[in-house]
Formats: sequence, C-alpha cells, structure tokens
Amino acid sequence: MEIWKDIKGYEGFYQVSNIGRIKSMYRTELTRGRFGLMNRTRQERILKLNKVRDKYFYIELNKNKKIKRYAVHQLVYQAFCGELDCNKIIHHKDKNSLNNHFLNLEQITFKEHNNIHKHVAWNKGLVGYRAGEKRSYEEYNSRRKRVRCIETGVIFNSVSEAAKFVSLKAHYISRALHHKKYRAGEYHYEII
Repeated sequence: MEIWKDIKGYEGFYQVSNIGRIKSMYRTELTRGRFGLMNRTRQERILKLNKVRDKYFYIELNKNKKIKRYAVHQLVYQAFCGELDCNKIIHHKDKNSLNNHFLNLEQITFKEHNNIHKHVAWNKGLVGYRAGEKRSYEEYNSRRKRVRCIETGVIFNSVSEAAKFVSLKAHYISRALHHKKYRAGEYHYEII
C-alpha cells in the first residue's frame, strides 16, 4: 500500500510516497496574469522524475518562485526513516539506485559505502588500483604508448616525450597519431 507524507519544507505543496513517487498537492495560488492578480488552482498530480546518468532519480521542487533540486531517495529516507546525518550517505541495499522504496534505503558512513561499491567495481574490472597504492615505474611505463617518428625513425617512450623533443604540445602529437593526414610540426608519427 502506498503511503504519502509531506516533504519537509514543502508542507502543503508536495508529498513523497514510501515507494519513491512525488506528487504536487491541490492548491490555489495568487498569480499575476494579463488582467492583474488572479487565483490559479493547481490540481494534484504525480510528478515525472528526472534520471541523471541512469543512476538516480531527481526532482525539482518549486516554492515561492525558488526552484531546488533534490535526490528522491533522500526525500524518501527523510520522510519515512528519519533525519539525514550530514556525515553519512544514503545507500540502496539491493544496489539498484533506481529502487527508492523506503525499506531499501539505509544510512551508512562514506567509508562503508566506498567499501561496498569498491568490491563491485573491482569485480567488474572498473578499478585498476586501490586508492593509495603506488605503481612501479615499469608498470607505469608499460601503459604508455611508444611513438616513432616516421620521417626520422626516432623512437620515443611516450607522446609527451615526443612533444617535448619537437617543442609542441602533446595533443598535436596525439592528433597526428590518430589521423594520418595530420602532421605535428613537420613530421608524421605512429604508435609502436
């Protein structure tokens, strides 16, 4: 069953449900029209949620001609679970950030949140190195692109090294590497 509660600071204007929906309330407002001041009635309706980078739902709330943007999961937590602690973050228990049901939300510290999601990213191959770990010089160099100047045959260990040698910025060398018709200075380059 869907339960509705007022959003803190927007009482009488907006409500949030326990499953993560937002609605504007029925109200009359005094507005300025073509013929002077007039009363305008707003019907109660469910608002469309905005999705940001397929990660979280956001909503823009308007009060006294001031628009503020809120994350829906924070509004749900605040209405149904309790106050937000500024030193903690709202975590989705099932790791589905679009599921804003109040039973799916919990408040945990930033460190706990990073530990939970670091392992997810690590298993997917999204994280190469943990924070604070140093790479060896050989490992760092193995990731660099070796570059050869076609006209002179000189081999450089990196794009930046080639750029320093010919006194140009590195993006000119990169452009010459990826587009054969371009030259950096007077030379063409290739990746080895």
